[in-house]
Amino acid sequence: MKYFGFAGKIAHIDLSSQKIRPFPLSETYISKFLGGYGINNRLFWDYQAPNTDPFAPENTIILGTGPLVGTLFPGAGKVIGTTKSPIIATPKKLHFIDNAVVGSRRFGMMLKNAGFDHLIITGRAEKPVYLKITNDEIQINSAENLWGIKDIYETTDLFLHENPLSGILAIGKGGEKLVRYALALVDYSGHLGKFGFGAVMGSKNLKAIVTFGTKGVKVAHPPEFLKLARELRQKIRAVPLLKQFHDLGITSGWALQAPLVYEGNVPYREWKKKFGPKIWKKHKFQHNLACGGCIVACRTDFHVPAGPYQGLTSFTGHHFLPARVALRLGIEDPTLIIKLLDICNRAGVCFFTVGGLLNWITRHETDSFPREISTYLDLLEKIISKTDIGEIAANGWYPVSQHLEIDPDGFFEGRS
Repeated sequence: MKYFGFAGKIAHIDLSSQKIRPFPLSETYISKFLGGYGINNRLFWDYQAPNTDPFAPENTIILGTGPLVGTLFPGAGKVIGTTKSPIIATPKKLHFIDNAVVGSRRFGMMLKNAGFDHLIITGRAEKPVYLKITNDEIQINSAENLWGIKDIYETTDLFLHENPLSGILAIGKGGEKLVRYALALVDYSGHLGKFGFGAVMGSKNLKAIVTFGTKGVKVAHPPEFLKLARELRQKIRAVPLLKQFHDLGITSGWALQAPLVYEGNVPYREWKKKFGPKIWKKHKFQHNLACGGCIVACRTDFHVPAGPYQGLTSFTGHHFLPARVALRLGIEDPTLIIKLLDICNRAGVCFFTVGGLLNWITRHETDSFPREISTYLDLLEKIISKTDIGEIAANGWYPVSQHLEIDPDGFFEGRS
């Protein structure tokens, strides 16, 4: 069978047995299930047994890409991660199936170029490992020199030093410690799976996945495809907002989106003055990052130019997250919220969830946890390391609600 837009292979990697089984992508999957998202869910249905505990070796991870990834089609860089979430979603401790989607700079493209459309990961390695995927070959390598030692940025840097063109998906201490809202970072700036994808990787002793390939992705009619891709790129370039995106990243959408997500606590104009586009532009470091095939380049890096955290640089897909979390926590100094963001990124935990939990705990237990930066930093470290109250907070909203004896569903984030 000839494949167009698809690499044509799926790999089942069982970490318990260390066995790797590649097999062809079936024509039935291609015709009946739409793109990477559809095939991911069909594979999960095929491989996942009912009532599986999210941290059990039997919980399946499916990673996949769609047929446009790896081609010249603009904006085609998405990676889909499907697994059973460890988030405790109800008081009855029910879980849900999570389909996490994120744009990747190289990971998705290089997975396809290495010869694979989807990865099925099951089992649990005895010791920490990472997967290295290169041109039809998959290796399970030791990650003992990384586990508990290297954060996500350091892990990514190590693999990029070996091959600057690699795509890298990695977890940090949050995933290693099974914080239930731990995520993975893809190519530095893509946050994959805030509902615990990184924790499921951690439960399998899987530190990272590194992809690189040179096989290419075939299309059925190259001249027509290239013509269509060029026309679409020209239309995108003609969009008036594009220059603002190149200048400010997704911050350029403040005027449209900020009023919709404003939560109160301080007057809107005051919030904008402290955390609006002009402020973030002062903390923008070098450049925006673009996902594979995308010409918008909206992912922004934040930089601290002076003060106690001088030189710190961190990435986010959306500047509204630090702006909103700062509003909730009563933080007025942008450098402090960038510091909290950086800790979450390096540890691989959901910054928005952390911000909500810190807000909730400190509003209800102000005598024990005063609302100030030193408290937030201390609580965040305890969550990531799962010590003291952090062991409870690492399990999410409902376990914390039982500890505080309050109803999380009745709590409004910005309420004083």
